[in-house]
Amino acid sequence: MNYVVYPRGFLGFDAGFVKLGEVNTQANGINAILHNRYKGDDESPHASNTVVDQLWAESVGGKSYTSTFAFRHRILKAAFDAFGTANFYDWVKLQVTNPYATSMHNKFVNETLSFIENGYRTVNVNTWFSLIDITDEINKQAVHDIKINKFFRTNANHNLQRPVSLEHTLVEWTSQEDGFNDLLTTMMILFGDLS
Repeated sequence: MNYVVYPRGFLGFDAGFVKLGEVNTQANGINAILHNRYKGDDESPHASNTVVDQLWAESVGGKSYTSTFAFRHRILKAAFDAFGTANFYDWVKLQVTNPYATSMHNKFVNETLSFIENGYRTVNVNTWFSLIDITDEINKQAVHDIKINKFFRTNANHNLQRPVSLEHTLVEWTSQEDGFNDLLTTMMILFGDLS
């Protein structure tokens, strides 16, 4: 399966919904994606999920509201496409092996798992936009572990383990207070454009 490096350095499964900016050479393009920088032009080519970008623009622009059924339906459809897998465990495991992840990336994933499980984040989800940077060399050296086994309870009896399906995860996520807003903001951080 192919992988995509999104603008903030998270990995995703290539589901064919990614827009790649134009670049002068293949080497420049690869460098731009890996380091979120493009040397030469003011344009920074990068991969982003244009559906997530559009939903975010509508949400912050006041055109659509996460409280309407139609907009929530679009958020859920975008989530199924953006994560690129029916198995949420596989997506989290992909982040565990992410060579571009810094300590902040892993903390964000842990915060997201915490929100899904109990509706709580220690840092407001919107604050993460300014905290995550794939070029942050200081935080690369002190990578925190993603608490994948704790969240999915992989060491527990089979009957006590958390279901791994994306569908179950999205139900649990959006059942939390302000869950749809958290899901959309999280998708924008994970898969969206930097602007």
